Amino acid sequence: MKKYVILIFVAAWFSCLSWTEPAEAAFSISVRPFEGGYDLRFGNISAQDMGVDKELVVNVTSDTGTRYQVIQTLLDPLTNNEGYSLHQSNFLVNTLAGSNTYGTLRLSQGFPVSGSRTILYTSGPTGLSDSFRLVYGLRGPLAPGSYRGRIAFVLEPVGSSANPVTVILNVSAEVSAATSIEIKPVRATSVLRLSKSNATPYGDSCAVTIQGIMGRQFRIMQALSRPFESQHGEVLPDGAINFSLQSVARGTVAGGEDTLTQRQQVVYTSSAQGEPEKFLITYTLASAEKYTAGLYRSRVNYFVDGLAGGQTMLAALDCEVEVPRIFDLVAKPQESGIIEFRTGPNVTSTQADTVIIEIRTNNAKPYQVSQKFSSELVSRDGSVMPQEFFTVRTEKIDTAKGTLKFPLPEPVKTSDTVLFVSDAAGSPDAFKVIYELRPSVNVPAGDYSASVMYTISEI
Repeated sequence: MKKYVILIFVAAWFSCLSWTEPAEAAFSISVRPFEGGYDLRFGNISAQDMGVDKELVVNVTSDTGTRYQVIQTLLDPLTNNEGYSLHQSNFLVNTLAGSNTYGTLRLSQGFPVSGSRTILYTSGPTGLSDSFRLVYGLRGPLAPGSYRGRIAFVLEPVGSSANPVTVILNVSAEVSAATSIEIKPVRATSVLRLSKSNATPYGDSCAVTIQGIMGRQFRIMQALSRPFESQHGEVLPDGAINFSLQSVARGTVAGGEDTLTQRQQVVYTSSAQGEPEKFLITYTLASAEKYTAGLYRSRVNYFVDGLAGGQTMLAALDCEVEVPRIFDLVAKPQESGIIEFRTGPNVTSTQADTVIIEIRTNNAKPYQVSQKFSSELVSRDGSVMPQEFFTVRTEKIDTAKGTLKFPLPEPVKTSDTVLFVSDAAGSPDAFKVIYELRPSVNVPAGDYSASVMYTISEI
């Protein structure tokens, strides 16, 4: 019986020891994706996705009786397999309102995930256990590639001797290269047409649209497949067509050469990561007067260089250039718009009046310039100047190529009179028409005048 009592006493004594030993305080944190698993995985997304979100559940266990806070730090930025790291504006976090029970959530709107200490949550004064949700978002456009990164979550006591607790979460995303480069005329046609009828006289534009991030720098190049040739076999020389770029925001425009040629030329260089872009390439005819009138055709080839696979063709656009027919004559009197002379006893020397005639043409056909006076030289009182005293002669200008019909003075006639005949090629030209009035005692004094009309015609 005594043995039985002793055994009971010993058991009771050991039981008392276990009740009096102090228990270890609970202070821990866990993070888990809301969809399950252990890593924050965005999975396969397109480079054009402008918003992909994933939720994370944070659980905090604490019985320290004191305040604590949860802090986030980006240990390794999301970086793809080519070494490109996402900008802070591409990776955001915010706390989900109402997902907690006791404490205070600190980020109500999207905030960049960065390497600095970011307080996500602060508990109440007694530091009760709690849980809350975080929403992580990727904001595009993004460069393609396999991205990996790490985020540290620190459970940090405030006013307590408990040690901070850190957990690390792996983050991943697979961004597919949904990219393209498109080049097409801005008007609803497959042909670039440089004509006077367009909104831009003698010009037209094509739109270049770059979608998605290429992930590397690239260049867009152009070249004529053949010279511009008309239906009559005329060829436009290099330098006849100018080009320029408008609305380039991220890349750079190649400087220097700005004329379309058969040699490949760089027209655009992208940013370092080949970001999206949309711009115009505008082509214009440099000077219609320099080239023979007609419809010229060629094709512009576009290439991309610097992406996988080396240089590849992007597009080939047919291009038509309509050089308009120019056949103009410009008369430039040295004085007013009339030919006027004064005679009288005090006028003893020959008077002269000069008109410069300029012919602008690109028809490549011979022509002639004629004059026709409306009447003889007549004074205000009706006196008529005798023809032998009023003469005309023509004089070359340095650029003249045609034939002058009156190299020496001859009396002016009121009928149509040919003054000048062009060369066989119908080249643009210029010359002087000089009218002279010789004084005579047989001519009544007075102011004499007449109007003259100049005509250009093909022959």
